[in-house]
Amino acid sequence: MKNSILEMREITKQTNDIRVLNAFSLQVKQGDIHAVVSDNHESISAMIKVLCGIYPHESYSGDILINGNRKIFNSIKDSEEAGIGVIYQKPFFCKSMSITQNLFLGNEYNRFGFIDQKRCQKEAERIIADLNLDFKKRGRIFELSLFEKQKLAIGRNLIKNSGIWVLEDIISVLTEEEIDDLLDLLQAYGNKGITIVYVGHRLKDILRIADTVTVMQNGKDKLSEAAKNYMEDDLRISMIIKNELPKYGSLDSFCANYDISRRENEVLLLLIDGKSYKEICDQLFLSLNTVKKHVSNIYQKIKVNSKRELLNAILKYIKN
Repeated sequence: MKNSILEMREITKQTNDIRVLNAFSLQVKQGDIHAVVSDNHESISAMIKVLCGIYPHESYSGDILINGNRKIFNSIKDSEEAGIGVIYQKPFFCKSMSITQNLFLGNEYNRFGFIDQKRCQKEAERIIADLNLDFKKRGRIFELSLFEKQKLAIGRNLIKNSGIWVLEDIISVLTEEEIDDLLDLLQAYGNKGITIVYVGHRLKDILRIADTVTVMQNGKDKLSEAAKNYMEDDLRISMIIKNELPKYGSLDSFCANYDISRRENEVLLLLIDGKSYKEICDQLFLSLNTVKKHVSNIYQKIKVNSKRELLNAILKYIKN
């Protein structure tokens, strides 16, 4: 069983009187590709800034643990020294520097008190080849595409020996071909033991390689499950329903319309929340057979045959 390498415990962060993280918790296992999805960009941004040290420890409440040890980040350097490397959607590079200089900026090899240019160049060539890049005819950053810059940002993490990569929705700005290339690359590094936390909106593609998915809503973790248990459309529709329900009030009229009992209503709400049958059993103190019977009754009354059809039926009802 894999051990947890990264934990965020009850992180609460407020900006401009808005609580962008609301007791948010996250547990990431060693070597996993863990997707964190949210429809709120401010919450995503705040989570990344907490992890990379842009938001100092005193500006939020809660704890960050690396390999079970509590860490306090008051700067980007603190986060990097703990093994965290962030890859932004649009990575920053110095345009006047060469590719090798940008790769090693702040992490150069030294020899006798001077930068070891030959060693840096040799290592840069190895990493560039490993990333399947070809810069023979180009030597400056401004000549590179956004996709190539993102790969170089991965190279920076390799140079820093970062064991935990936090990615800011980088595939949402790429072409389909580039997405396939990048996902293959991330999966390869995941297989080598790198832990990857992908934070963003686009589920369709990242679910192809994710081991675990955590859904964040209103700055709080709402569900966290093995990726294989969820389809992209189910997650997306569940998030929309949960966003619409506060405006709608509740599912009481929906349940009354379909003659759904009080207990079935409780099961239905947990299904919408993405809970597995086992979690519903634990939360409602029911046997597995009883939960399955309730779900079967719900499907029959609403005249659906799957969870996706159920979610679509609820969404259609509350939208009308």
